[in-house]
Amino acid sequence: LKTRDFVSFEKIFTKKNLISIKEIIYLNNMFVFFIHSKHNFYIEIFNLCSCKMIKDKNQYNLCDINDSCYMEIVNHVPLKDKLIFYSSSFTNKHKIYELILDKTEQVSINQINNNNYFSLKHSHNYTNNFVEKVIFLKNNSIVITQLYKKGLKLNNCKCLLYGYGSYGDVYDSKYNINKLLYLCEQGFLIIISHISGDGRLGFSQYKNGMLMNKKNTFTDFIYIIEEYLFKHDITSKDKLAIWGRSAGGLLIGSVLNMRPDICNLAILGVPFISPVLTMSSKKNPLGFESHSEWGNPLNKLEHDYIQSYSPYQNIKPCGNYPNMFIYSNLNDTLVPYKEPYMYYKKMVNTVNVYKEGQKDILLHIEDKFGHSQGSASSDYLKTISTIYATIEKYIK
Repeated sequence: LKTRDFVSFEKIFTKKNLISIKEIIYLNNMFVFFIHSKHNFYIEIFNLCSCKMIKDKNQYNLCDINDSCYMEIVNHVPLKDKLIFYSSSFTNKHKIYELILDKTEQVSINQINNNNYFSLKHSHNYTNNFVEKVIFLKNNSIVITQLYKKGLKLNNCKCLLYGYGSYGDVYDSKYNINKLLYLCEQGFLIIISHISGDGRLGFSQYKNGMLMNKKNTFTDFIYIIEEYLFKHDITSKDKLAIWGRSAGGLLIGSVLNMRPDICNLAILGVPFISPVLTMSSKKNPLGFESHSEWGNPLNKLEHDYIQSYSPYQNIKPCGNYPNMFIYSNLNDTLVPYKEPYMYYKKMVNTVNVYKEGQKDILLHIEDKFGHSQGSASSDYLKTISTIYATIEKYIK
């Protein structure tokens, strides 16, 4: 909306279905919108003087891979009539672009030299040795992104499936040679899931995995495993690891209670593992403000629904659970370490496969981080290396 008196308003931009506005920059009496739609990015420019949209004919060719693209502004304080941003995907390194927008409404977008803005490791002699595919499943209600090294045969291969499924979140397609692509180099197939509760397919997908629809998140994740990965012999239980952090840890914990023997290794990072207990107290960081996402446990109907899928309350003593690695941080104020610790203790003391030493369950609590794994890249890479060493130990 546009107004001069905050009484009367003129509508200047209407958000359509299946899009989200990721960035807005004001430049030369114009708004530059960076818009995300089904994991594609594009740019729209609105001129406040003429009240019309300006589009550059080349802007839709900025992504290397359809449906798997990420854009981010480099200079959030524009340089007079210039905006610098980059485009990337999981397997394609950053390409830097310069958007020039003058007051005559002339728009130009040109690729410029990366080295002027990034000193990225492996930026020289870069060769893309990876495959990146986007696949739609279950009547286009689920999206997965496949990452693997060229030449890998997708037949009973080592596989890591990552999931989140809450808060309308989208796993950004950022290039990072030290993260997922490392496992691809080791012969893994990486699957990034976009399931109910995520926002990849817009608000309808998010709404389908929140409040009294939350269990759709878990059944979507299981669908990917059983109806895609197993059904097509892409991988097997012995060669599958599943991973989620925070609300994704709740996803993994709930899926394991529904299908304890679905994989060989489960990784739960800073897991939100006891939603009933946490959201029943306004003193907890994820207390009352999370009722809009999960429901209100002080309401009996909603309490019973949350309790029916809560990982902590639904552990099966006789379940054939997989090997597990749980990690948390001492100074986490969003998901206090006591949650994963309680879960770990209950699993160790009640589940037969752990009591009898048939499977391993490991708990690592870092003594200096909050909800993330540190702000320094060295701290982050230390955690990633620990996780990857665990994956390589159990998935052969």
